[in-house]
Amino acid sequence: MSLEKTHAIIEIDSSVRTRGTIDDFEIILKHPIYLNRERQYFVRIENIRLPTSFYNIDSNYNTLQITEDPLGAPLTFSVTVDEGNYTINELLAELKLLLDAATLKTNTYTFTIDDTTGRVGILTDTTDYKIVGLNSLLNQPLGFEPSTDYTSTSRSLTSPNHILMSTKRYIKINSDITSNNHYSRDFIEPIGVVVPITESRSTIQFFSNDSGYKVKMENKHSIKHLSFNIRDGNNNKVEFNGINWNAEMVIYEFRG
Repeated sequence: MSLEKTHAIIEIDSSVRTRGTIDDFEIILKHPIYLNRERQYFVRIENIRLPTSFYNIDSNYNTLQITEDPLGAPLTFSVTVDEGNYTINELLAELKLLLDAATLKTNTYTFTIDDTTGRVGILTDTTDYKIVGLNSLLNQPLGFEPSTDYTSTSRSLTSPNHILMSTKRYIKINSDITSNNHYSRDFIEPIGVVVPITESRSTIQFFSNDSGYKVKMENKHSIKHLSFNIRDGNNNKVEFNGINWNAEMVIYEFRG
């Protein structure tokens, strides 16, 4: 019969980090946690409190590069949307202002959003154009595939997908503690948690994770320091704009 008990609870608080930033930091424990190599330990991150202070349009999702008249006398320019929280109508209005001001072929850009399909339409009045996907981080929010080029036909283009304005539908917390569940020599599973974001902006997202999966920890003699980072679904850093977050890392001991 196996017996489980809580071996240690480590308070994770980005405000008392030893070094680093809110989204990527290290803490040195005041009191090391010692482990018995003859026993098995499992880890779970619990009681997570994340501020929803991040922007849906940030530096990971705010550029658009356009080549006008791509099959004739092509000219290329880029625009950058200021970071912030946007509705789709606000974003399209901002893009129209930026593109109309930056055009090199005297184009006027018109944006539409289909309320049924959620797809974006882009129309110009002078030349065809190409979205240069590699340099267009706005592709995904606008319903285009990331890093993919799109060329208009008869000066018109419609996104193939529904818009994705919720660029942070879930957030991953990763630690430098690894599992002994080795899938290959090249990949060792880090211990972390995926937090679904369901709260509105500028509030606190609480996720207990008290019934989540406990991950078996690699064999260690002690834990003296820990590192954590925060990533979105595309593995981009998440900027909390100066607001700290906290959670608990719980180590469970199993005796056979």
